[in-house]
Amino acid sequence: LDRMQAFAKLNKVKQAALFAIANRLDHNHLKTTERLFDSIDQDASGVISVDELVAALRRNGLEVDATVHEVLDLDHSGEIDFGEFVAVTLDRRILRQKELCWEAFNAFDLDHNGKISVSELNEVLAGADGARDKLNTSPELSGIVNSMDGNGDGEIDFCEFMKMLDDAAGPGRA
Repeated sequence: LDRMQAFAKLNKVKQAALFAIANRLDHNHLKTTERLFDSIDQDASGVISVDELVAALRRNGLEVDATVHEVLDLDHSGEIDFGEFVAVTLDRRILRQKELCWEAFNAFDLDHNGKISVSELNEVLAGADGARDKLNTSPELSGIVNSMDGNGDGEIDFCEFMKMLDDAAGPGRA
């Protein structure tokens, strides 16, 4: 639950970066997470519903409401798929693997110039179906980039991306 709460406090860019890393992990990194996911996915549908998540948390003595599900449902599908679940439960040690982080960085660096621009983030966050959420079309996205942009060039380079991941990991993810 601590990791879920910490994840909920992250901005959309940090959440998307963790999701990109989660989608690049190999099966060996995911065995424990997969067992946990399967134990929550009671109907073996391959996704976790609101009811399944709330029931699992309550079985472990945690009182939560259904809004916890909204935080974890990155694609707003109404269910939590395995990639979303992995993004929430990522271990800080995974975020120290530069090769994996570089692969995730490149998922955002669409023109492969070594930097992530606001427009690239906008395109990635829009998703494959082109659906834009409120964040993607607002000045808030520029503000998020500016908050991560250590050298003031208006874009996020790999060092700034790594710092953002380290900040996203926080003490609750160690």
